[in-house]
Amino acid sequence: MAYEPNPLAYARLILHKNMNKMENINPVNWAISHEDGITRISWRDKGPGYISSGGQVGTEISMNALLQRTAIVETHPLKIPDNAVIKIDVEGAENLVFKGMDLQHKPDIIVETFSEECADYINKLTQYLGYKYYLIDEENMKLHQKPKLYACDKTGINFNHLLTCQQWV
Repeated sequence: MAYEPNPLAYARLILHKNMNKMENINPVNWAISHEDGITRISWRDKGPGYISSGGQVGTEISMNALLQRTAIVETHPLKIPDNAVIKIDVEGAENLVFKGMDLQHKPDIIVETFSEECADYINKLTQYLGYKYYLIDEENMKLHQKPKLYACDKTGINFNHLLTCQQWV
């Protein structure tokens, strides 16, 4: 499953799924949180030539043209199957996603957080389960083991961490 509430990012997710023939990915256009419900999400519409994540395609436009968009979306707790790999990029709501996750199957988790509070909360939930923490060094294609999950430095290059109980690392 791939959960994406932003309609622009969801459309891009489907495009990449189809281009890469990733038949095992099932895109869902709703959000993950700690409970069922309805919430608002916001994103920036960067105008023609920009994709939703902020990457640019084509000619440059003025960043002053950014528009704030809001949508009402469904939220649901995450039901995790065996052997799952989960990527979480929720712009500050990581603690709500983890609060709603059933970690009994000990999935591998790739997460980015810039919040010390969220990192501390995730550490409390995962340390007693035997998770190990790795910084994903994308520039050098390496994993660096860490004693716990740390909030990322917004000025750095590597934002993602791998949390795993597996022995394959």
